[in-house]
Amino acid sequence: MTKKVTDILAYLGVIGWLIAFFLGTRKESKFHLNQGLTLAAIGLAVTIIQRILPYFPFKVMIFWVLSLLIAIWAIMGIVAAAKEEEKVLPVIGELQILKDEMYEKDLASSKPVNPFADAEDLKSGADVPTSAPASNGGFVFEEVTDKPAETKTEE
Repeated sequence: MTKKVTDILAYLGVIGWLIAFFLGTRKESKFHLNQGLTLAAIGLAVTIIQRILPYFPFKVMIFWVLSLLIAIWAIMGIVAAAKEEEKVLPVIGELQILKDEMYEKDLASSKPVNPFADAEDLKSGADVPTSAPASNGGFVFEEVTDKPAETKTEE
């Protein structure tokens, strides 16, 4: 996925942001990913608050204006992403939810963690058994040889 597509997807709600974060170019798109996440979080918060609060005068109008504002911010972000610019969104653009370390992790090539390895084994890179402990407290190892199994025949 190209940087431009990743940047645009970041502003398309929670699902678009998740697709952009996990399948896109994370390191190059961190500015738009952060702004998209901030926008999605604010949108979810507005929706939840709207559902929780009881009816009061002007409730519909207040939340309609907030939803319109979120849509305008999303359009502004999409336009900036399409032009490959890093324009800060008004009011919410300075918020940073994700830290820089999140962009550095490469989830696709990360090695699975062995639950049976000790911290020292992981540091040294030693081979650690991957099977569960046997009932006697030890590990079960099978010896693998290239020789065919010998069979005894009765004469």
